[in-house]
Amino acid sequence: MLSFLKDRKVGKGKKDYLRGKIREIITEELKNCGINERIDDISKSLKSVDKKMEDLKSSIAPLSRSKTDSIRKLKMKRMVIEILNQNKRMTASDLSVRLNLSRTRCSEYLTELEKAGVMKGVVISRQKFYELENQPNELSDS
Repeated sequence: MLSFLKDRKVGKGKKDYLRGKIREIITEELKNCGINERIDDISKSLKSVDKKMEDLKSSIAPLSRSKTDSIRKLKMKRMVIEILNQNKRMTASDLSVRLNLSRTRCSEYLTELEKAGVMKGVVISRQKFYELENQPNELSDS
């Protein structure tokens, strides 16, 4: 529409007037179709997605891949964290049964995650239980 105005022999004042009218018509049409509400909804959704991405980044940060970690090792560490998220605390033996791995391999993963600060080990009698770092510790004083 603006190119139409450029091609015509219309004075500058008239062009400005028509541009203003066109802007008013478009703005009114956008208001009538509810675009502002839709933009607000999309903006809220984007904020929600940004928050979830930040949470995900912070949970993955300790699992960032070093030169020695293979993709399989990373996946197993994530599985360990998921299982410990579901069950408050577990031993390496319990975890080995759930993951179908050797107890030694599970202990290795748990130790690495403990060093990364993702989880902590709590010794109760002769067993070492592992729990995620952000969970409250209930049995440690027994």
